[in-house]
Amino acid sequence: MAKMTIAQCREREVHRLAEYHANDPSLEDIDKAWYLMNSFYRLCGLCERNLYLANDVRTANLKSTKESEDREYKWYKRLSKQFEDFAGVTLTYCGYMPSIGSLNEHGGFSEKISRYFYN
Repeated sequence: MAKMTIAQCREREVHRLAEYHANDPSLEDIDKAWYLMNSFYRLCGLCERNLYLANDVRTANLKSTKESEDREYKWYKRLSKQFEDFAGVTLTYCGYMPSIGSLNEHGGFSEKISRYFYN
């Protein structure tokens, strides 16, 4: 069996997210899942950019860096609520990028949707 491409892995995760919403997802459910996952990947890109900005001595204390970090926080809060409303999963930071999953009763985190990035 051939190795799946990044695009195929992302598509599989979109369908998985849609199935958390409904057992037999409609095309509208899949479209909403695509929208949420695309927003999630853009948020991850912003997180990575902010990591570099905050750890560079030339940009760490700039007003634009602070504004970008504030933008990331607001985006994270809004997107986390959308994931919670749509599929009952949440975004949680387990490093410098958010992960999609759920918190368990012992305070741990279980990742439900995997991230796939281009190298």
